[in-house]
Amino acid sequence: MFAGWAESELWHDGPIPYEAARLDASLVTRLQEWANEHYRAYAEQGDSPTGTRDRLAHHGVALAQEVAQQLGDGFIVEVDDPTHPGRLRLRGDGRPASPEAAAALRARAINARARQEQLRKSAQDRTYYWTASSSTAGPAGADDGAEARPE
Repeated sequence: MFAGWAESELWHDGPIPYEAARLDASLVTRLQEWANEHYRAYAEQGDSPTGTRDRLAHHGVALAQEVAQQLGDGFIVEVDDPTHPGRLRLRGDGRPASPEAAAALRARAINARARQEQLRKSAQDRTYYWTASSSTAGPAGADDGAEARPE
């Protein structure tokens, strides 16, 4: 979870629109209020004072715990740790409080993994040609003398 960076504080391979996350409406409202507090603090005070930053970080942990409960123990929710540098990794207890949210985010994660795998395979299958040097680069076993261009 990241506050103040995009239209949603929920992230996995980029921001996740709230309507796609299918979380409880009251939780979404609290997440949006948390983000608005971040925006206000930075707009009014620049890099917000330590007290404000700490208060917002602790509030973020409480919200992250609620998100984790909504998703159940099949997900890990990360949020900035207000007590020391780094991120807290939170997991819900048992079954998701919102099976709809868990199913929606699981589907997004599966699709993101499939896109990443497709990009990885696509990059492995290409051979590139540089005109100035007349050399090629590509996957192992590619014909070094072949001229190819990316699709």
